[in-house]
Amino acid sequence: MARTRKRDILWPGWQGTYSFYALDTPNYKGGGTGGHAGYKGTQVTTSESHPAWRTHRKGELQGDVGGNFLSRKQYAEIFPDPRRKVHAVAKDKLHTGFTLYSTCDGGSIPEGLGLPIWPNFLDSSDATLDAWGAKAIAICKPENQVKNATTALAELYHDGLPHLLGSTLWKAKTLASRKAGDEYLNYQFGFKPMAQDIASFALGVTEFDLLQRQYERDSGKVVRRNYRFPTERTSTIITWKDPAYVSLIPTFGGADAVAGPQGKIYRKTETTVERWFSGAFTYWVPRTHRFDKLQKYQDLLGLEITPNVLWELTPWSWAVDWFTNAGSVISNYQSFIVDGLVMRYGYVMEHTVNRQTYTYVGPTGYVYGDSVQPSSVSFVAETKKRRKANPFGFGLTLSGLSWQQKAILAALGLSKGVK
Repeated sequence: MARTRKRDILWPGWQGTYSFYALDTPNYKGGGTGGHAGYKGTQVTTSESHPAWRTHRKGELQGDVGGNFLSRKQYAEIFPDPRRKVHAVAKDKLHTGFTLYSTCDGGSIPEGLGLPIWPNFLDSSDATLDAWGAKAIAICKPENQVKNATTALAELYHDGLPHLLGSTLWKAKTLASRKAGDEYLNYQFGFKPMAQDIASFALGVTEFDLLQRQYERDSGKVVRRNYRFPTERTSTIITWKDPAYVSLIPTFGGADAVAGPQGKIYRKTETTVERWFSGAFTYWVPRTHRFDKLQKYQDLLGLEITPNVLWELTPWSWAVDWFTNAGSVISNYQSFIVDGLVMRYGYVMEHTVNRQTYTYVGPTGYVYGDSVQPSSVSFVAETKKRRKANPFGFGLTLSGLSWQQKAILAALGLSKGVK
């Protein structure tokens, strides 16, 4: 079950002190305190609870133990460290005419930022992220083993067709050969060429059977694949305020400490989008019944084929029977070429960051002569999103699967995790 959690992300700001005294009139002194409340961000996360993940061990496949995930976070960044000590010695021309020594233990930021100015979240919609996931599968999925098996078996099947056409004469030639002499067998009836033809056919049948058994044994084995799309980055800079002041916390000598607007505030917008896919592929082919004359034609490969051996070992319908069986096997495999490749798990992930940084550039304008630049302030909107795939792809549900796809999921034990 999905659960939503919210937490605050605090930047506590800072408290500062300001003090001054007159060098030429020591009794003239003063000061004050001030502060900056800081900026409070938030993080909202919606995820599913999967207790099985706690027992997950790296390198072992324990099924699909994840789910959909979405986390959106807003926070502020201040850099460099805003807290600093500044001091200045200058003549207070505007008021007392005294020469003042002033210190400020606090911080400064570009003026006028006010409340957090959060940029927009950039995460893709579910449908868009599903489309990215489908593209990743098309790029990195392993070669379709069911298709390969079907092609290889079909080649062996078609290679045997000429032998099948000649098999209608095998019985008659073998019977005639048993009643004839050696010279007559070898030359008149051509038994040896026929024996070579039968042995070649028997070898093809054996290879077909071995290949079929191998693919059925490998059915359900896992192949892991990962793919990362190229990172998308953009960067733009605009003049956000011109002219601009510096906000010193606490105020360094009051508003009259600033001679006038001397700088500019620029806003730099940087966006980063990363997407990647991780999945475990497997394939499934249906189990088929075995040709029950297998031992018969395998025996032909271990013996010298003579008319008597051939007559004793071979039921004459075995070649036709094998072609009928092999044709059914190939037909079954062909029907699973599209649906045979499935995922035991598949996820597409996206990480987006939208950062807007406000930077003061230019003189500070303080009459005291201080030129310490204020800290830049960044407001960030960050998203992490994960979409879970159906074993047959992204954006699919159990109700949208065909009966054959549902049967495959049941055979592989994947039905439980599909909604």
